[in-house]
Amino acid sequence: LAANLLPVVLVGASCPEGQRRDSSIAWDCHGSKQAEVAHFLVDPNRPSPLVRIPAGVQNLRFTSQAGAPLALKLIDTVSHAVVVGDIVGVVKRYSPIATYKGMLISCESGEIDGPLNKTCTISTRTTIPLVLRFDRIEGDVRNSVATLQLTYDSISNCPESLGCAPYDPAQACQQTVAWSHWMQSKY
Repeated sequence: LAANLLPVVLVGASCPEGQRRDSSIAWDCHGSKQAEVAHFLVDPNRPSPLVRIPAGVQNLRFTSQAGAPLALKLIDTVSHAVVVGDIVGVVKRYSPIATYKGMLISCESGEIDGPLNKTCTISTRTTIPLVLRFDRIEGDVRNSVATLQLTYDSISNCPESLGCAPYDPAQACQQTVAWSHWMQSKY
C-alpha cells in the first residue's frame, strides 16, 4: 500500500492532531479556499492512482492535465458504473452533459489521442461517493505525470476529518518498510 501512495503529492486540509492522511485529498468541510492541486505518477506497472470524492460535495470542479494521453474516469463506488469517461460513461466525449443519480455533470476535453486535458463540473451536490481514476491508454508503456486541480464550495454532512485516519505507529512502521523495499527495488 505504501508504494501505491508514493507518486502522489498530497493536498488540501491538514489532519487533526493524532491523525494521518489516508487519501491524496484531505477534504475541508467548508470548501476549498483556493484551487487544490495534486500530481500523480501514472506508471504502467502500478495500480492506477485514485482520488476518493465523498458524497455531499457542492459545486465540484476538477481539471486534469498530463503531457501524454491518459484516460480519466469518474466511477460510482456503489454500482462501479463509469460516470465520466472518454468513450464509455454517462458523460463522455460525444455526450458531455448528463444527470446521474441527481448530479448534473458536464465535461470538456481535448483531443482523444492527444495529451489529457479535461475539465468537469458537478454543479449540484455529489449524491454518492465517487472515485476519480487516471488510466494509461492501452499499449502506452510510458510513465506519465497527471495534474489534478479541484475546487468545491462545501461538503454537507461532513465528518470532521475526511481523508484522515487515526495515526497507528505499527502501520506507519509497516508502510515505511514497504516504501524502503520499493525504493531499493526501483533504485
